[in-house]
Amino acid sequence: MSNKKSMRRDQVVWAYAHRLINETVVSWASYAADVVVHYERLVAVEVRNIHWSQHKDVPTRMKLDGQDLRRFEGDYKSAYGLPAELEESMVMALPEPYKAACVADLAARYGCYATPVLEKGGAVIGLGTFAIEVGEWLQVTGQMLDDGVINGDDAELAQQAIHEGDDVIAAVLALQKQCEAVLPVADKDSMKLRVVSNK
Repeated sequence: MSNKKSMRRDQVVWAYAHRLINETVVSWASYAADVVVHYERLVAVEVRNIHWSQHKDVPTRMKLDGQDLRRFEGDYKSAYGLPAELEESMVMALPEPYKAACVADLAARYGCYATPVLEKGGAVIGLGTFAIEVGEWLQVTGQMLDDGVINGDDAELAQQAIHEGDDVIAAVLALQKQCEAVLPVADKDSMKLRVVSNK
């Protein structure tokens, strides 16, 4: 996403929400239904500041919640942004690959890379996924290096190359976490000591 660092956090989230609606068959009503589920899991009943529809008819309730969610976009276009719990719920309700891309853009604002948390017993990233990320990066940088140098003539591809490079780095870090997960505790501790001593 271009100019993501100049956008407020809530603007980044809304941009991905709009992409989801515009690029898929997901409606505001169905997206809002998922947002509500995450919000109610995240926030205890007694401290909820947002009150979603309690209509007994499910389609009607989803429609009303979708309308309420859209109102937040207009109400929070001031400098205050979205309530933190709603922002987090909106991000968590995004399906892949929108969620991963949104989280990556939010992390990039802090100069960090977003990598998936390794869950016990599950592979986060496979060789095929890693190869795809590297291949996409090589495709872009290959075009830029076609004349043997990266210069002003490659400006149009520069942002895409940076984005693809970020994806490769995130994939490498995810694979590294998988490697660390299978090491004995003693080896993990020695790795931490090596990292500290190299700083």
